[in-house]
Amino acid sequence: ISTCLACPTCRTAFGDGACKPLRDCNRPLMRMIHNLQVWCPYHAESKFVPPDEDESADDTEIVEDVDEPAAKRKRVDSCDWAGSYSDLLAKHLAMCQHHFVPCPRGCGRQVRRGGLEAHAPVCAKNFETCKLCH
Repeated sequence: ISTCLACPTCRTAFGDGACKPLRDCNRPLMRMIHNLQVWCPYHAESKFVPPDEDESADDTEIVEDVDEPAAKRKRVDSCDWAGSYSDLLAKHLAMCQHHFVPCPRGCGRQVRRGGLEAHAPVCAKNFETCKLCH
């Protein structure tokens, strides 16, 4: 059996630049995906770990249970949001206090949105205004 070199939805050959994104060639499937009921990625049951998360700066407390492996321990500080996948993308991640955002001062760290105030005093780019100059 030879490998398929065409899109399974619209049968356009891959690599010629004519292949369309799924949202353009299969709208019913996209509607079904957007209506899926999902949790926030930072939900206590989620196994999602942000790729840029610095473990030394993690403010998420893990419940210590010697009977459970580390991957199955529940997060204490978690988001309880649940809803449709489209709401997750369109609304929730833009306001979730557990979502990682880049430091607004530009130090390069990824900080939880809810932890921006706690990060400000230790931020490498947190400068005080000179009282002599201003």
